[in-house]
Amino acid sequence: MTAKEKSKAKAKAKPFRFRENRVPLDMNGHIIALPAERLHEKIKSSTENEIPACSALLQKGDTAENVEECTKILEAWFEELLGKTVYEKIFGDKKRTFFDCCDAYRYVCEAARDYFAEIAEKGKVLPDEPSDK
Repeated sequence: MTAKEKSKAKAKAKPFRFRENRVPLDMNGHIIALPAERLHEKIKSSTENEIPACSALLQKGDTAENVEECTKILEAWFEELLGKTVYEKIFGDKKRTFFDCCDAYRYVCEAARDYFAEIAEKGKVLPDEPSDK
């Protein structure tokens, strides 16, 4: 193919770009965007590990110790998801309560659900597939 033919082909070619596939979050005033695939994996893992562990603890009794242990489980999940630095920025010096962790967890799950619903609704590709749109 000559240089002129290549130039013509390039001019006619539909451009391809990989999608970012990040879920945008505004957590306590901190804007972050987590990779969709990683977020999906972490939420799925939490439904198999952290959530059942907390449920089992709370079924033993709604004691201060059990609630505190559940808080630690959720804090560890957030720290692993976000990274220690981002986690610390989001939660700051605030005393971390079980309810705060539950609210933040629910927010992240809802944001992921909305992101994937938007993709499905608009007929976009799934997060692990490239797109030229």
